[in-house]
Amino acid sequence: MAEEVLVKEPLTQDMIEAGQEMAQILTATGYEYDALFWLYTSEANMWRLTIVSSKVKDGPLKAYAELREALESVPNGLVQKRNLGLFGISLMNADDPLVLALAGASKMTNLSDQRLTRTYINWVYIEDAYVYFISNSLEGMPVVWRDEDVDKAKPIKFRRMRSSDISHEP
Repeated sequence: MAEEVLVKEPLTQDMIEAGQEMAQILTATGYEYDALFWLYTSEANMWRLTIVSSKVKDGPLKAYAELREALESVPNGLVQKRNLGLFGISLMNADDPLVLALAGASKMTNLSDQRLTRTYINWVYIEDAYVYFISNSLEGMPVVWRDEDVDKAKPIKFRRMRSSDISHEP
């Protein structure tokens, strides 16, 4: 019987540099974005450069068309050289649970140039991500951090509330 072994695609230094260049391209072309990060999904076994933009609210086709125009306006073939075409890019709306979790976490700690691996933030599982930028203007949820080691921790014991626990004073 043959066994299938899945080897995870690595996040390379070239990819990290390409993401940094994408941030510069977006800023230089005036494309409005609120966050930028690489996100790995095991279902597709691939990394996608994820751009969070309010433009997605106007419809994803329009948002991708505007992004394509911004990328085509970059001289010297930088986009082609770094293989930063639309195929490897995802656009995401700011109200996505992943974005809300990251935005909340970024209010507590600086996530810029940080890698998050096998992490739960507000019960949103992040298999692997590399964060470049998360705008302070994004609304985030209050954060509950959790990693896989929490499952090995001792369970919290709850007790039934007694009437003596309730204060009757106004």
